Amino acid sequence: ESLSYLSCSCYPALPAMAGAQLRDCDPQARLAGLLHLKGVPAKIGIAMVAGLLNDADPEVAAMTVNLIGRWAEVNFGLKMADTVPTQDPKTGVNEYRPGSESKVRAGIERAKAWWARHAG
Repeated sequence: ESLSYLSCSCYPALPAMAGAQLRDCDPQARLAGLLHLKGVPAKIGIAMVAGLLNDADPEVAAMTVNLIGRWAEVNFGLKMADTVPTQDPKTGVNEYRPGSESKVRAGIERAKAWWARHAG
């Protein structure tokens, strides 16, 4: 929550602090870091987050794809809803929607290919 406070006060070191969150072992901390990088310029943001395209957590990787897409003005065909499990009404078990795993992988691969062409 301290990043939220700093974000509201336009703290100049916020991008560096949010970037530090990207290296945390907790996926929720990495997500928080990503959320607080939305306002940075593309030339700074993309380079900071591109490594998370390989993140083991599908939600972190998907948010990374969406941020890069937003900065680059490219649609990689991935929605955050594809990474959110929904509760099965019969079993009560949280499950991903059918096909969501392949959508996430395809979006990540498209973003990786784009980054490989534009990293320089």
